[in-house]
Amino acid sequence: MYMKAYQHVVRHTGGYTHAFESTFESLAGLQEYLDSPALAAFAKDFLPTLSQRLVMDYFLY
Repeated sequence: MYMKAYQHVVRHTGGYTHAFESTFESLAGLQEYLDSPALAAFAKDFLPTLSQRLVMDYFLY
């Protein structure tokens, strides 16, 4: 995969306790990650355990 970096941040702001940030070298790398069967399996098991979630996508130029 083309994941450049990964970060796990723990804070307690606005009721949210954790943040996960992934950085990719390119849009192709992001697409490979999004299409990954491993990501789909993880999301299927993990996302239902969350009481609330906030997802943001952003680009740095």
